Amino acid sequence: MIGFFPQLYPDELWYSVIMRYHLHAGIAYWSDTLQLLFPDCRTYPKVGELLPNTTMQQLQRVLPERTLDLRELALHHSLFRFRMLFLPSERKTELLTHFCNGEDIAPSLLTIPPEEMQPDHYAADAELTLTALGTERKSGSGMHFSQRALDSHPNQQCH
Repeated sequence: MIGFFPQLYPDELWYSVIMRYHLHAGIAYWSDTLQLLFPDCRTYPKVGELLPNTTMQQLQRVLPERTLDLRELALHHSLFRFRMLFLPSERKTELLTHFCNGEDIAPSLLTIPPEEMQPDHYAADAELTLTALGTERKSGSGMHFSQRALDSHPNQQCH
């Protein structure tokens, strides 16, 4: 069991906290850090994947209790929230529950069947993103482009 592990910063990606652990622990070789954090892993740990995966679950098992919360990791320290933007709430909850129960949900996150996508959510999410970026919409032929994107290519014609 690992006795020390850094606290996650708000909205820090989980890969970053593993890198901070490596630096703060003073371990010379990355392979030694991986062996220490993932002793049961038979293949190279997927620490660079930014979606919830089994490596997060393995790390939780070698750390002291309550050091890492899988739900917190998935929602605030991975790209899970962004990948789930277009899914119905029930499907999001189902995937999160499966992950927290130790199941590998990575294959489910890689492909989302078109029938599960909800275009209404896309329009609302796109509007929120544009508002957050401080851009305005220009529309034409049903396509929406941010003002910044249009201004960055002044010589291109949009048809």
